[in-house]
Amino acid sequence: MPDDSRIRGPRANLIDDAAVFADALAMRNLETAWSRVFCNGGAAGGDGVTLARFLPNAPARLAQLRQALATGEYSPGPLRRVDVPKKAGGTRTLAIPSVIDRVAQTAIALVLTPMIDTEFEEASFAYRVGRSVRNAIERIKSLHAAGHLFLVDADIERFFDSVPHERLMARLAETMTEGPTTRLIGLWLEHASATGRGLAQGSPISPLLANLYLDRLDEEFAGRGARIVRFADDFVILTEDRAGAEAALGNAERLLAEHGLVLNRDKSRITLVRPGIQVPRPPVRCAHW
Repeated sequence: MPDDSRIRGPRANLIDDAAVFADALAMRNLETAWSRVFCNGGAAGGDGVTLARFLPNAPARLAQLRQALATGEYSPGPLRRVDVPKKAGGTRTLAIPSVIDRVAQTAIALVLTPMIDTEFEEASFAYRVGRSVRNAIERIKSLHAAGHLFLVDADIERFFDSVPHERLMARLAETMTEGPTTRLIGLWLEHASATGRGLAQGSPISPLLANLYLDRLDEEFAGRGARIVRFADDFVILTEDRAGAEAALGNAERLLAEHGLVLNRDKSRITLVRPGIQVPRPPVRCAHW
């Protein structure tokens, strides 16, 4: 079982922002980013340019993107907002960037993700290479076998709409130096929401930023001895008895509030762990993603 007592915490040496930016702008990286955007599919952004329309002139478009990023002339295009139904009811609003913006965000994510991933805790499973829903469920099974019989199923109220930009950028400053990469991320955040809150669901950079923002929360849970399993904004806490579960739920509410987030009490619950929990089939992705 993973050692929850070892908290990775703040990094000793900050990531070099300028070096990340230079690597992201390398044409080989932009070509890989375009390949992944194309493979992942998806609709056009607010500019109406589809993948099929982008494809014939892709090399020239990538060169233009590289030039715009290098000179500081780049500005993101309009987002296309689409409401999609949620399984549990209600809708989720996707903010779909243009194809060229998805390439730019993917190029940054390709370079930055493996660097930042070294800071993330054992309890974090979403959007990470070599980790999946299957791994998260296996961890729950291991904790149950070790005597953690109760489970707190915690729900963060509209997490992706609620992440405070100022706090997120402050968290990013604990990871990397200031420079063109951080300014670009700040630009994407501001472009996605003028309220100062929220991550665009549909943007390739959002999964990394979501994990980054919740990383300190993971550390604080671990520092309190909590056995948690987190998959993006969904997390569970496992305890040995109901009293511990009740206490964990209260602690979760307080910790979320300290990070500018809200626990949805109506959707959060305490249950016994089901020993026969089934592992779902992992989603199919592009072979080279």
